[in-house]
Amino acid sequence: MNPAAAADPGDFQRLLRGNTRLPLIGGVIGAAVFVALIVYLLSVIGWVEHSDRVSRSAAEIQRRMIDMETGMRGYVITGDETFLEPYERALPFIGSELDKLRSKVADNARQTERVDRIRALSNAWQGFAREVIE
Repeated sequence: MNPAAAADPGDFQRLLRGNTRLPLIGGVIGAAVFVALIVYLLSVIGWVEHSDRVSRSAAEIQRRMIDMETGMRGYVITGDETFLEPYERALPFIGSELDKLRSKVADNARQTERVDRIRALSNAWQGFAREVIE
């Protein structure tokens, strides 16, 4: 081997550092972006699950209110007290579920106002229903 043709170790180290630094920096930046994206997606999934829980809770309250109305209407039409069973079963459920729903949406003032309005309308309807049933 010709000693003049051999690469200088200093030049080789400089060349090696130059050719590995950029890919390493790019890899670290790519990994950081990937981790940030995963954290963001997990946060979004959390909010989607929260919205789903709120929607399910609201749908269950609506279903129970429909059961109350149906039971009251069946009793008024027929006079048969067995129709009041769904009404009486749903009555204690509505208040507690509205409280739970309100706590689920406590971070959103507009949604909290809606739950309060639903509660007021429900209370007014329940007063009406008591009068009709009596």
